[in-house]
Amino acid sequence: MFVAGMVTGFSAIDDTNLLEVTLIGSLQPILIVGFAVAFLGEHAKWSLVARGVVAVGGTVLVALSSPSGSGRIAGNVLAAASMVFSAGWFLYGRVLRDRFNVDPVTLMLCVLASSAVLMTPVAHFGTGSLGISGGGFCFAAATAAAGTTAHVLVVWAHRYLPASVSAPLLLAEPPIVGLAAWACFDQRPAALAVVGSAVVLAALWGVVRSSAVERVERVETETSDPV
Repeated sequence: MFVAGMVTGFSAIDDTNLLEVTLIGSLQPILIVGFAVAFLGEHAKWSLVARGVVAVGGTVLVALSSPSGSGRIAGNVLAAASMVFSAGWFLYGRVLRDRFNVDPVTLMLCVLASSAVLMTPVAHFGTGSLGISGGGFCFAAATAAAGTTAHVLVVWAHRYLPASVSAPLLLAEPPIVGLAAWACFDQRPAALAVVGSAVVLAALWGVVRSSAVERVERVETETSDPV
């Protein structure tokens, strides 16, 4: 799930802008809440469902504000796939930390080691070579260092914070990435995209901070392992 989420996410960046990819990824709480409702026996309020619909609608609004084309559609589909796999990785990491008291550094070591085993033949047969330039290697190393640190911290937090508390922090990513893409890659968001982003973040904040999610967190340890 980790490899699939990363590969589809990076592939989506080639076909669409960073804001769209990050905003679609921010819809993860919708899937996480849906999983909790389906497997933990919770009943979602209509207000929660409505917020989820509004969040998805805002993301569609952002997508429509960008130039159309088959490449852009493919990028959005890849971003949606990345969201699904990343939500699965988030949930599975939470279950592992809760059930087995796995050390977060050890967990990430195993995840990244198995990821390397999975990706090495894919990279070799997909490109015909494992060669990379010196500059490319430096960028890859920096990405690996930042990404590994971020994922270790997220996994570490799983044991001490419920998802309804930690998930809102993920909502800071779209505006940060959107501003960075504007500054570094001249990907200036259209006015409609800004409005759509605000709608998405406001709706998602309501989703992850709702009382329904908090109840899911409280009963999670009293139910059977959903995995």
